[in-house]
Amino acid sequence: MTAQWSKWKFALLIIAVAVLGLGMTYFGPHRTLDTHLYYSGDQARAFLAEFSPLETRVYIINECFDLVFLSLYTALFYFGFKKAFPKSRYAFIALIPGALDLIETVLILYALNFGAAQTYFDWLGTVTFLKWSLGATLLLILAARLIRQARILARG
Repeated sequence: MTAQWSKWKFALLIIAVAVLGLGMTYFGPHRTLDTHLYYSGDQARAFLAEFSPLETRVYIINECFDLVFLSLYTALFYFGFKKAFPKSRYAFIALIPGALDLIETVLILYALNFGAAQTYFDWLGTVTFLKWSLGATLLLILAARLIRQARILARG
């Protein structure tokens, strides 16, 4: 019963990540810093300075949803890592992309509320790059491991 419930929770988590991600993409702003692989401080300040007050409000709402989204995908990464590597002491690695995304999102929210002329944009692009790079690497590792485990189970 517990294993079955665990599978349902994992499936619901995947569905929640997908639905929220699609909703943010469809209903959110068409341009965000979060989706860039990297940006310089000058690029970030210029990017945010172009927003109208309405676009800024929409972006703030989207970033609030992003806080929920990053919590969900971080949980998915963590539980996926625990499933793929049940004896590993390094499950905390799965939390790093979400932590980097949290830093990025909170600082973007601050800039949207208090002005784009923030000096932290000079290094925030690096945080964004690391978020995407580590997240993609983790996703590939998890996918490879789970595919390998499925093949082993299929062979018997």
